[in-house]
Amino acid sequence: MIAGLVRQVGTVSVEELCTKFESSAETIRRDLNVLANVENVKKMHAGATIPLTEGKGPLPQRLGDNVAAKWEIAKKAVAMASPEQTITIDTQPRVCINASAATRRG
Repeated sequence: MIAGLVRQVGTVSVEELCTKFESSAETIRRDLNVLANVENVKKMHAGATIPLTEGKGPLPQRLGDNVAAKWEIAKKAVAMASPEQTITIDTQPRVCINASAATRRG
């Protein structure tokens, strides 16, 4: 039940879980310890969240993840900007692809 709630809402506090399941903080923390080992739940100091499964690792590796989808996003983003507009770039892999797509736009 806790794992399902975490997947549904994304992040939940121990306090919220105590209220929802009418349990003590100690019981909830103990349950979170178990769930962190057997379910797709990441235990945090004050609660639980869904663990990141994507976007981990060094930049060169992440640049190779989901390339086709990133190019589609890049094409759409570049199409929305006029030639006189500035596109802000950061180091996320999908943004690096946006920058590359922008330079290719004629």
